[in-house]
Amino acid sequence: MPRDLSPRLGEIVDALPLTPQARVLEIGCGPGAAARAVAARLTSGHILAIDRSAKAIAQPRRPRPRRSPRAA
Repeated sequence: MPRDLSPRLGEIVDALPLTPQARVLEIGCGPGAAARAVAARLTSGHILAIDRSAKAIAQPRRPRPRRSPRAA
């Protein structure tokens, strides 16, 4: 779980019925902490996270290493 995720948001992400190949849309993602937590659980799936606030989207975040697709 990403370190920038609050315990409350972590519980919400844990409760999602995610599969490795899920397609997820998060509307109102803010700086994207939950979106990054969801993306960490997807191997061949996709997440699209949007927010109307360019300021929230532009908040600094640590670069994440690109992951290679994993064999199922």
